[in-house]
Amino acid sequence: MKFPGRALAMNEVVSKTRPFAWSYSRLKNYESCPRRYKGIDIDKEFKPGESEQLDEGDRLHKAMAKRIMSDTPLPREFYYMEKHAAALAKETHPLQIINCELKLAMTQDYSAAGFFDKNVWARGVIDYLKIVPKDDQHSLAHIVDYKTGKLIEDDAQLAVMAMLVFSCFKDVVGIKSEFLWCKYSDTRTTIFTRENIKEQWSLMLPRIQKLALAHDTDNFPPTPNRLCKEWCAVDTCEYWGK
Repeated sequence: MKFPGRALAMNEVVSKTRPFAWSYSRLKNYESCPRRYKGIDIDKEFKPGESEQLDEGDRLHKAMAKRIMSDTPLPREFYYMEKHAAALAKETHPLQIINCELKLAMTQDYSAAGFFDKNVWARGVIDYLKIVPKDDQHSLAHIVDYKTGKLIEDDAQLAVMAMLVFSCFKDVVGIKSEFLWCKYSDTRTTIFTRENIKEQWSLMLPRIQKLALAHDTDNFPPTPNRLCKEWCAVDTCEYWGK
């Protein structure tokens, strides 16, 4: 699969210290505040602050994986997810394949890679993935990303997940990619094909290139925001606590 010419520009940005690799969560962390991103995601000098919402999200992801993959009953706190879990676990094709918490990675030329391979360019974890045959040579996929927070739409994240699946499963030609806002029992769905994902991907590449350039130049200035006063762990920053 060929993508817009801007993808080639990414080959020109290579970290001087280690191969550059990104994930959507790391990209969002960088865009929130480069200084915080460096302290937590790169140097690992600080640990992100724990929150009840993050802990709940981790528990829900694990519980949903066990329910869907091994029919383990959901804990009482997540009973409200049973109808969704039952629908996702349902057999819709005798040759379907379902994976939960699936770690996927790709190289800079959009080829599949092992999650910790040295040539990895992008990584992601897919909460739920179902692949069903379309015909003898092609398949269709369904991606679900569980959200335990507020209703916030983000087509870019859906596109990144879809791109990882397209790169790692060459027979997949179409993807139903959706967010499931658990507490609202609401969904947001986008359909991707190998053709229409190019538009979304062309919007992603400049953002990725900016992150890669920051790594290459070791330039991570602070961006003061609402997290500084109470939620940022990087207490060496001049804006911390302000």
